[in-house]
Amino acid sequence: MDLLVAICQTAAFFAVAIALGFRRWQKIALMIVFGSALLSGLAVFVDGTADRTLESVHTYSGYVGNDLEPSAVHAKTGTTSAPFYAWPLPFLLFAGISMFFLLRVRLPAMAAPNVGQPAALVSGLYLPFGFAVLASAAWIGMQLLAAPAVVVQPYGIDRFLWPAGLLLTMCLARSGAAFGRMFLLLSLGLVLQRLPLAIFSKLASDGNWGTSLDIHKVVDVVHPLTKLQFEPRLTPGCSDQQFWLIWAEHVLAYPAFYLLSFTGIAFAAYMIQKFDRMQD
Repeated sequence: MDLLVAICQTAAFFAVAIALGFRRWQKIALMIVFGSALLSGLAVFVDGTADRTLESVHTYSGYVGNDLEPSAVHAKTGTTSAPFYAWPLPFLLFAGISMFFLLRVRLPAMAAPNVGQPAALVSGLYLPFGFAVLASAAWIGMQLLAAPAVVVQPYGIDRFLWPAGLLLTMCLARSGAAFGRMFLLLSLGLVLQRLPLAIFSKLASDGNWGTSLDIHKVVDVVHPLTKLQFEPRLTPGCSDQQFWLIWAEHVLAYPAFYLLSFTGIAFAAYMIQKFDRMQD
């Protein structure tokens, strides 16, 4: 049941992102989001009425045992407990806000492209950023309320940030801007989507809040360039630890990885629009 909920919630994130960019997918997205919210609510009663406990983990690259190559390591960061009925509430709030926007609000990204207009470029940033913040809050909230581990970790962050990046790419591509400007805004937008999570990770690590973004206990990390553990070794709470596991990861590395895939999508959309304008 938990795995089914995780799949449906991931589908809901993708559906909302696509529907915000293309209004014709609105009805399908509404059905997926409503179904995911309903299934999340029903999952509460399947697990019984006992209070829930989640042992949160942070995933990083390191050596396990006598391995000769680094692999994904899941380090325990804390334990949270909450009433059995609480964990779906953040996702239900996300689903409710998303359905309201899809039903009631005429968003700029849903309209026809407005070539060269600054408003179209600005809307291409704030709409995906809002989606990323809302989904991030739902994901963090479910962890703090002891959601099932498969629903929120590991790799739970990409289940909504990749759709947010896809929405950003679609919005910028529909703006009709020159490709160079679109590329710069895409780079900026991907960093902005990660920035709130980096800030929360900093606060969670300093305050020992737990969740997957708390990295204060993670020290046996592989250097991304040398593939060896850091020398001198990292210590909990040191500036080097927070730089490599928070700021370098969220503000530099992952936006760069996302940019590799989204640039290809943006370029394809740009060339299609350019070809259509030439035909007109």
